[in-house]
Amino acid sequence: MRRIIIIVLPWLLIAVGCSTDSPPQRKLYQSYVNSISEEGLTLVELDRGKPLRAHEMATWNLSWRLVEFQSLTNGLTKDELEDQANLAHTILKHATEHQAQMLQDKWSLQMVTALKDLLTDPSDIRRASELIEYLTSSSTNQIPPWSH
Repeated sequence: MRRIIIIVLPWLLIAVGCSTDSPPQRKLYQSYVNSISEEGLTLVELDRGKPLRAHEMATWNLSWRLVEFQSLTNGLTKDELEDQANLAHTILKHATEHQAQMLQDKWSLQMVTALKDLLTDPSDIRRASELIEYLTSSSTNQIPPWSH
């Protein structure tokens, strides 16, 4: 029942959200709806004792968000670009420290590839490239990155 509510609720919220007045308001609203439903479904999988499935859902969602994030870089201030690079660095650090878990997660290659596009520090870019190579050569379950 809980899963049905989490799946149906976002669609109801989308229908209600379509009545907002401005396109930016709708986009922001849709972003919140997506985040809430993704986090809710991830919790369902954790509660079911399926941590790998929850990890895959989170990684898949993060991959999409990173690609979307990259598309928003035009017009950012120097500070915003620095914040973006710091966030990407933090995610890369976590992924590098948890390589064994990343191998099990079929969406890891997509996530790290999208992440690499946001990195600015040459050592971070090198580490992301090394992680991409590791995931590509050490795992047969990785889904290839989206082309963008």
